[in-house]
Amino acid sequence: MPDIYVLPSETAAALDDEGLSVVLLKDADLIARQLSAPDVALIEMACRAYPFEFEDGLDVQTALTPLARLRESGRHEAFAERVEGCMENLRLQSIETDNKFTPVYTLNCVDENTWVAVQQRLHESSTDPSKLLLSSNRAYFDALIDQALHRHSFEKVCSGDLFRYYLGALPAPAA
Repeated sequence: MPDIYVLPSETAAALDDEGLSVVLLKDADLIARQLSAPDVALIEMACRAYPFEFEDGLDVQTALTPLARLRESGRHEAFAERVEGCMENLRLQSIETDNKFTPVYTLNCVDENTWVAVQQRLHESSTDPSKLLLSSNRAYFDALIDQALHRHSFEKVCSGDLFRYYLGALPAPAA
């Protein structure tokens, strides 16, 4: 079953620049050793902002968040506390700047069971945010459908949430 790891684009680029793989997010010890508290806070906030759920038998799930993995291990409580402090600072900064955005995702497949949704921010305009969310993520849905078709029948893919998101992302027909 593929796990989707959600990363903000800046953090994904930093991991690439440092030669680190997203696979480190599967291990609490590696998270604590390789990432800074602000990096983990950014990842955690991107995970919490991920708006899509696939509960239709496609065997795709969002991965355990880094903070949850740290808490689950029980060995990195002090680091987890620092991450939560960084998250609070980020929340306060976003309130101050009134930073409203629509997340736009790009799918990267690390391996058969590890997928990465890289989050970029599209600043909101005056359009309906829910429509903007879907239309801005059309390429992401295309990539997810392509990967899902390698694992499931066309009928199963077309009958689920992912396909409904995809249809919502299509432009309205011209009158």
